[in-house]
Amino acid sequence: MDIIIAGAGRVGFHLSRTLSIGHNVTIIDQNPEALRRLQESLDILPIHGDIEDPLTYKKLIDKQADLFIAVTDVDEANLISTLIVDDTINVQRKLIRLKNQFFAKSSIKEKLGIDEAIFPLELTSQTVAMLMEYPKANNV
Repeated sequence: MDIIIAGAGRVGFHLSRTLSIGHNVTIIDQNPEALRRLQESLDILPIHGDIEDPLTYKKLIDKQADLFIAVTDVDEANLISTLIVDDTINVQRKLIRLKNQFFAKSSIKEKLGIDEAIFPLELTSQTVAMLMEYPKANNV
């Protein structure tokens, strides 16, 4: 599977570490140091660039991707990157990390053709609630 990850922060790093085993992972970020650290420890293709800049994706013009994942800390950057990636490369599925709960209730996901939106705070709340209801669930 060919995967493009936008954002080389903590989430992008952990996703790259997990997904680079058995998949072709390209990671895009503005921070050359973060990309260097990733490239030293993982089998990934680093792309230095702004995920909100269409020219960044032109570097991947001949590339097709099965999955695009936008995981920066900035909701707006993640949303814009999904629009830009649609116009520059062929992507089968798009996942996005969002923090603002407004987007959970809006139709923006459908309007932008995003397949899945992940809300970390919501996931954390659900996990804590489940562990409170089933305290031994984490022992499985």
